[in-house]
Amino acid sequence: MGKFPHESLLLYDEFLLATFYQTTTLHIFVLEACFHLKALFEGKQVHCQIIKAGIVPDTHIHSSLIRMYTNSGSIDDAEGVLGEFSEENTLPKNAMISGYLSEGHVDKARKMFDNTAANDAASWSALITGYIKNGMHAEALALFQDTIVSHILPNEAALKMPQRDIVTRGLKISASAIYGQAKKCFQLFDEMLADGIHLNKVIFVATLSSCSYAGCVEEGRQYFSRMKHDFGIRGPVEAMNAWWTSLAVLGCWQGQKN
Repeated sequence: MGKFPHESLLLYDEFLLATFYQTTTLHIFVLEACFHLKALFEGKQVHCQIIKAGIVPDTHIHSSLIRMYTNSGSIDDAEGVLGEFSEENTLPKNAMISGYLSEGHVDKARKMFDNTAANDAASWSALITGYIKNGMHAEALALFQDTIVSHILPNEAALKMPQRDIVTRGLKISASAIYGQAKKCFQLFDEMLADGIHLNKVIFVATLSSCSYAGCVEEGRQYFSRMKHDFGIRGPVEAMNAWWTSLAVLGCWQGQKN
């Protein structure tokens, strides 16, 4: 139904006229069609039908309603739906976080993220994606680095972004590493040099974190040396931590303190 939203709504009307039995799955599909069409009026009608049919909304219906309302620009209605859901569940909250960010409500999204008891990979991915779409690339990189520390694996969709600036490229380097694509990290680093981009500590922190995550000690030594000697960047705390973590994990402490 998601590929043919207009047809989905027409078919739903026929279902109602024929008094077919309404299921949770049916309503989720139709709400998805309303989401794609930003059809607020029709979405509210579906919401009314759910109530009229006596269907007790589960987490999936709540999430679908929130997605539909936020994508149609009705944040208040989405918040009302979330308020009806008393159970602590990340699925509806993730939908609300994405909705806030799609409408530019970054502070509300971050507050909900911070107040959620058990954020999952989708929660982190939603916030990273939202930061990027709102042009907050430094915040996205910082959050992504937090995922590495927390051993969270964001979904790859959150990491597909245009290479618009140095911070975004740093995020792509970290993303490639966490998915085991060490060669891709080094390729991106070389591309930035070839493009004449002046590398800063953000890029070196991301690259050294990548070496740490991928276990590339020799490459890490080289990047650490280039950071200090070729670019005059001497020991930002984040880079030092990334480098020492790499050595500690791999048991290569000896001879490195100098």
